[in-house]
Amino acid sequence: DDERIVEGKAKIAYTNKQRVLILSSRGITARYRHLLEDFKKLIPHHKKDNKLDDKGDIHAVNEIADMKSCNQVLYLETRKHQ
Repeated sequence: DDERIVEGKAKIAYTNKQRVLILSSRGITARYRHLLEDFKKLIPHHKKDNKLDDKGDIHAVNEIADMKSCNQVLYLETRKHQ
């Protein structure tokens, strides 16, 4: 057998420890919502969160990621044309 235990070491399957938090700002259009859904389908190890009402404080994104134990953040922010 090729799948023998070599010197007491068993084969262990790789588990992905990376977690990605996916969230967006308020006021996104349907196009951006569909883009987020596509990202969620592409990234199997994602965690989603509700829309963020940041009021200019972008550091809240890092705190939310820490609470959800995520290593990376994908944040889409939209702004109105002025």
